[in-house]
Amino acid sequence: LDMVPWRPSSVVSMASSEDGSLCTCLREDGRIDMYDTQRDVLLKSYPGNSNASPSSIVTLEEDTSRGRTIRMFVGGMDGTITEIDGYTRSTRVVCDSHGGAVWNMSLKSMGEGEEETASHVIAAACDDGCVRLYSVEKDVPGVSIRTSFLPVDGRALCVAWHPKENVVVSGGTDGCLHVWNAATGREMTRITVDGLSSSGEPPCIWSILVLSDGTIVSGDSLGQVSFWDGKFGTMLAKFNPNGADVLALASSPKGDVVFSSGVD
Repeated sequence: LDMVPWRPSSVVSMASSEDGSLCTCLREDGRIDMYDTQRDVLLKSYPGNSNASPSSIVTLEEDTSRGRTIRMFVGGMDGTITEIDGYTRSTRVVCDSHGGAVWNMSLKSMGEGEEETASHVIAAACDDGCVRLYSVEKDVPGVSIRTSFLPVDGRALCVAWHPKENVVVSGGTDGCLHVWNAATGREMTRITVDGLSSSGEPPCIWSILVLSDGTIVSGDSLGQVSFWDGKFGTMLAKFNPNGADVLALASSPKGDVVFSSGVD
């Protein structure tokens, strides 16, 4: 019996539904695979555009004129944010990031009364050093730029929303964590990560996670996973479990366990 070798492209980003029942994987060739996490089965695959050099994906579920639907937004190194149509499995619309390559994105659901039209807001870490916010409206394809925070030195590489507050945390090539007030765009706190690379440069902050109690977790190019007090910016703990660049962080639903992954 001949078997066809299955060699899928590398996974570059993952996103889950709010209840955790669905997991969406974005691959290097642009393909998107959606899995049922409870049954461990592949539900759908969407062809992608590898020319866009996809880097990050966020997904949301909402009630639209077409019924309950899943909307997928892909950030690319070509400076675009693309919405994939869950019905036709094709590109719905391509939007300019207005800041160059999109390295990372994070999604926030807006509560009633917080915003008149936007159901969700996407925060994106852009190549020009800025974090930008984009509004997502029901039944309106794509995203619209909402605001741009002040640029920092180097590139913005990662971004995460505070799960309970209107606060965004970003990191980049300057070796710092930046805590932003999303309503005003003002930088509230700046945290400098310890260590220097072999060339004497500050570490790149590749990944950020904000726990429900406000604790900030960062992963950097030195292999460090650091825990920070989100209010005062003081270090709570530091580990070096990976030995190389920490590219992804995730936590358990309760926030009492943190997982890290990297190039090792």
